[in-house]
Amino acid sequence: MNKESRFQKKIYSGLWILLALLSISALIKAYSAVSYMEPLSYGRVDMVNGKWEITEDAQGQLRYRYLIGEEEKGTLRFCMKTYLPEFQLFLDGKEIYSFSDRKGTEGRSLHTLRLPEGAQGKELMIQTKKTKDFMGKSKDLGKTYLGEESEVVIRLFWDNSYALLFGVIAALASLIMLCFSLFFRRRMQVNMFWAMINLSAFIFITGLWVVTDSEILLFLTSKISGGVYVSFLSFMIMPIFLLRFIDSLFGKRMKIKWLYGLFLVNGVLYVFNYIFEFVSQYLTLAPAHILCVCSIVIVMKNIFEIRKSGEKQEETEQLIHGFVFLAVFVLAALVLFYMNPVSPYAYLYCIGIAIFIFNLIKLAVFKFYEQLEENASSAAYRRLAYTDVMTGLGNRTAFIEEHAKERFGKGTAYILFDVNNLKMINDQYGHQMGDLAIVTAARYIREFFGSKGRCFRIGGDEFVVILKESHDDEIKINLERFRNRMENENRNRNIDINIAAGYAVMSGDGETEEQLFRRADANMYEEKKKMKKN
Repeated sequence: MNKESRFQKKIYSGLWILLALLSISALIKAYSAVSYMEPLSYGRVDMVNGKWEITEDAQGQLRYRYLIGEEEKGTLRFCMKTYLPEFQLFLDGKEIYSFSDRKGTEGRSLHTLRLPEGAQGKELMIQTKKTKDFMGKSKDLGKTYLGEESEVVIRLFWDNSYALLFGVIAALASLIMLCFSLFFRRRMQVNMFWAMINLSAFIFITGLWVVTDSEILLFLTSKISGGVYVSFLSFMIMPIFLLRFIDSLFGKRMKIKWLYGLFLVNGVLYVFNYIFEFVSQYLTLAPAHILCVCSIVIVMKNIFEIRKSGEKQEETEQLIHGFVFLAVFVLAALVLFYMNPVSPYAYLYCIGIAIFIFNLIKLAVFKFYEQLEENASSAAYRRLAYTDVMTGLGNRTAFIEEHAKERFGKGTAYILFDVNNLKMINDQYGHQMGDLAIVTAARYIREFFGSKGRCFRIGGDEFVVILKESHDDEIKINLERFRNRMENENRNRNIDINIAAGYAVMSGDGETEEQLFRRADANMYEEKKKMKKN
């Protein structure tokens, strides 16, 4: 890692820590805010829109009047989805509700209120100042609903059920992806593991944003200010994990690290603004939206460049398909939001993100299986490189590496074996019988020592076993059993297969592995001489 990368990593780590610390302060502030909202109860909904009579005085004060019908029955609930910074609600001239949030720290767009008993036939009036949004467009009243409480509440629930469904599916998908990544961590390359982790985080935070951006939280808690804060923050940081996922897959070819640095900085600035209330938090959305659009354009440009170079064709095709859907739906949602903030823009976001996430999961699974195949091929080649094909034991290369890298201590033993008269067997009975002698020797060695240590064929008729924590008596007993087995089977063969063996156990007095090997080799040749003499 070069100095620039290390410095960049430290900067991002610092920003994450700062964001986490500020978020704790912001959440404390959000949940300590006074709430004007009542939690919603479950029921069936059939919302009724009112027709307002609008008047404006010389001071720019707007009044919306609506006469509640006598035919309305039961307990009435009034709902208004609006982005007005402040207003008052009156029933027959008596104030029953007021709202003021000039800085947008509460971020509330839905206002719902149970009207007093006997509200039928009375005048409902909303009073507010004429205000404009940051685009210079006059803010209107938005959507208003009035009807029997259970009907209104059920309609609100069904209108926001998409968020609950999306959130549950996103949470499950994220959890499955996380467990999958951790379970197969040892079989993944580092970049693939972090790609899966970042994808899991992106899916989870996306689901969190969709849930907290909806009104579904009203069915769970009255502390909606904290939910709104989480909604804003999750929207601002979720692109970071998407960009890190793409960066992990494509590496240096995808030069986008600076992009998720910008998103991180923007998130920190948002939390600062939320705590200290410099400007309305809705103004902080514009930079995030601009960054999202720029990121889509920049990533698409990078993807097409990689595709043009002929690299990673399958990955680029899947990302292109996903980004096309994401770009179309996200841009449409942004246009809809800026045209009318109370419009159902979230539906478009959810559709685009759902299609995009599906493509990302396909891409991640494809990359994972591709890596598994590569790992399997590499493992097969490694086995071939370190395995003696005839006997299945480790070959000379494997022994040299084991001999060089391992540091043995007291109790380590080398046992060397040599097949006697192999040249005579080859000359008199043919090489097929000589190969049988070698395979038979390997079988004996594996049978008596394979479970206790590592076995190698280091030459034509030479074998070695490395044992750890062994004892002289234990080796003698196993060698005696080894010789008995060989003699018993020789009675049923046309030719005798005789194998000389010698061993040496490390005493721990500073002897090296090389010296231990030479001592075992000398002992083996001593036995070989005795066997030939006999």
